Amino acid sequence: MKRNLRRHPRVELQGLLGSEEEKAKLASALPVFLPFKGKVYKFVLWVADWDHHLPSQSVILRLYTYYGSHGKKTAEDSYFERLAQIESETIFPEFDVSDFAGLPADEVYECERNLAGELKGFHLVSEWRREIDPILGRKAEQIVRNSSHFREIASQT
Repeated sequence: MKRNLRRHPRVELQGLLGSEEEKAKLASALPVFLPFKGKVYKFVLWVADWDHHLPSQSVILRLYTYYGSHGKKTAEDSYFERLAQIESETIFPEFDVSDFAGLPADEVYECERNLAGELKGFHLVSEWRREIDPILGRKAEQIVRNSSHFREIASQT
């Protein structure tokens, strides 16, 4: 994550999450992400996204994960297409521009990070999550978080 963190131009403009120290601190605070059963992450894209405030009050962390061998190409293409859109919208720093929400991926997680570096919980925001009953989804998440195997793996990072 430290090497592959992409930052929204407005996040860069404000100097947020630019130092190696900040990236290392962020990386150490992240939870372990495990793909769904039977899947393997082939590529992940981390984006430190803009909260649409100047100055920013927080940074939105987005994790895009890809199962297939074409994941890196999908991620790179969609990221750079959106970046070009953002750059075309940038007239003055105080004007609102697009963010990186909604890029295609197999799993998408989002979390808010305040300027003190504290993370709020990550949430699965993939489009297909709407196909899962929310009550069953929360129950499944709680089962995983309570499992000793999950806690053991999470403690190793």
